[in-house]
Amino acid sequence: MLWVVASATSYSLFAVFSTWVLDDLDPTDVLLWRFAVAVPLAWAMVGARAARGGPGPGAAPALPLLLAGFVFGFIALLAFVALDHLSAALYTVVIYSYPAMVAAGSALLGRRPPRRIWVAVGITVVGIAMTVPEVFRSPDADSTGLVATLANAAVYAAYVLATGHLLGGREARPGAPPADGLVSSAWSVTGSLAFALVVVAVTGVEVPTEADVVWGLAGLGAISTVVASATLFVGLTRLPAATAALVATLEPVLTLVWAVTLLDETLVALQVAGAVLVVTGVAWAQRASPVTGVEPG
Repeated sequence: MLWVVASATSYSLFAVFSTWVLDDLDPTDVLLWRFAVAVPLAWAMVGARAARGGPGPGAAPALPLLLAGFVFGFIALLAFVALDHLSAALYTVVIYSYPAMVAAGSALLGRRPPRRIWVAVGITVVGIAMTVPEVFRSPDADSTGLVATLANAAVYAAYVLATGHLLGGREARPGAPPADGLVSSAWSVTGSLAFALVVVAVTGVEVPTEADVVWGLAGLGAISTVVASATLFVGLTRLPAATAALVATLEPVLTLVWAVTLLDETLVALQVAGAVLVVTGVAWAQRASPVTGVEPG
């Protein structure tokens, strides 16, 4: 669970870095430069560890993870498009419908989550809504943004379920060897870069020149992509996808922390109460019995 918390922390900085770059670049430009930064870093980490006797590129199923990464590139593009049409607050509330989608998908695939997970999902959904109370007064919501965000949530839920299976954690077939999380992450971000290259081949690309934009892209690529993806994949080798998705709902709470400390925003009591509910939901999920009855290694 700590690996997934680390992933949520890294992803929670996404809004901060995006704020620094989206005013100057189009979503497709940000998509390309994010993964252009991430891929060399991810493979450098794999290479450095392999030089010390660690797993090499063959320690994860390359082709399936490249395809999963290609899909994740599409997810990232949907996120940027959605943020162009919705406030960050409304986007946050809608996108975090995905843990419920993961739980439902797990049930449909025969990996029915325990009842406690469903209770935890309900607690966290209420908590997330409370953390962004201004969403209910949002003047800038439109159908394009809502559709893009719901599509983002649905595709991401499928991505979590698929990668949870590919990584050979609790939800893998009996006897299947687990894939290495760091190698898996490197293959995945490579697939995302491939998707970005296909997109900019059609749309064109702008090269950033402003220092704050370059630093923002570096943060997106290094922290909110490489670190976030690697820690998520390591977590998925140890947790069921539904539980991992629920733990990741700490992200909007952490986003509030960055908004206060880095973007000079303020919190109201309702938001603090919502954050407490999200943490409560995650703690409740931790008490749930594993989907397959197998304890993590």
